[in-house]
Amino acid sequence: MLLNGHIQNRRIKCGKPNCRCTKGARHDAHYHVWHLDGRRYQVFVRRDQVPEYVAACSLNRALTATLRAGRAEYKRILRLSREMLQTEKA
Repeated sequence: MLLNGHIQNRRIKCGKPNCRCTKGARHDAHYHVWHLDGRRYQVFVRRDQVPEYVAACSLNRALTATLRAGRAEYKRILRLSREMLQTEKA
């Protein structure tokens, strides 16, 4: 699974009547946060799913970095080949 974005840990009040956060002691909540078309989206992530989401976001970042490096190499090779063609014509 690949996910764009990151996992954000926040201290929140959940609003449940029997929770300790009603007395002011906030607790941790994890959210998957990403941006799409200039908008920010977030989804609550269950505690047992956090490692899975973190791994998916990290994998997406690694793949994106590899693709960027590949594109940069392609542009470099294309520029060199164009320069070689220009020197052959001259």
